[in-house]
Amino acid sequence: MKRIYSLILILSFIFSCKKANNQNEKPVHQTKVKSMTSDIVATGEKTDELQSQAQIEVEGNILHAKNKKFVIKIDRLMNGKLVYRSWNQPKSLEDNPDLSLKGGKIEAQGTGGGFHYVFHQGDWQYILENNLMAESEEGIGVFIKVLKNEKEQLYQKMTNLTLKKNYDLASYSETTLIGMWWTPHYAVRKIYFDRDELFTLKNGDKEEASGNFTLTGKKVKLYYETGEESILILGGGKENTSFTLIGDGENFVKEWEERK
Repeated sequence: MKRIYSLILILSFIFSCKKANNQNEKPVHQTKVKSMTSDIVATGEKTDELQSQAQIEVEGNILHAKNKKFVIKIDRLMNGKLVYRSWNQPKSLEDNPDLSLKGGKIEAQGTGGGFHYVFHQGDWQYILENNLMAESEEGIGVFIKVLKNEKEQLYQKMTNLTLKKNYDLASYSETTLIGMWWTPHYAVRKIYFDRDELFTLKNGDKEEASGNFTLTGKKVKLYYETGEESILILGGGKENTSFTLIGDGENFVKEWEERK
């Protein structure tokens, strides 16, 4: 009888221990593998850096564009760094972005006057092109280009929403005007302003015109040595990448300079 009672106690103890161990076991979760989708701009994994427009400290917007699949913004943060954020349609800017990248750089496109905003994430490279000059009208505008290991994965044109905003200042200093300006659709036509209030207009075929200029607020008045006069209006200036000089059939953009 004692043996039977002892056996019952031992079996009860073993069963209790096994039950306790089962309760303490944690479920094993299988790792989810992301599949490649057509929304290639949003292939980056979400991190704590994916914050809504209202949550990050933005100094100002540089470029804002969209198409049927994406909404993309390039902003400069208060610390001077660039941030790239994209939302899959139909999300709004109030939602967390599907991809957020920091530490981008601006690449000026030579005589074309355009700017490329380049960001990296591992083997991926995200480029937002703002082309001001191209061989055809279709090549002018904002494009999203995505590369993986230097191989193009995506290239789509976007609608430039930045143009719908008024970035003009009430007035401009002479420092803004000094330097080289290009004609977007005719790169060899350019105008240079120096600090002695002199300008030189070049047509690219060795033809030049020069004279003096004055700047009042937004109005640039050119006094040619031939006695002719013309007026150009300064505009733009968002983040020193979108200055314009327009008037009398002219349309110039300023050669981009690295922000000091």
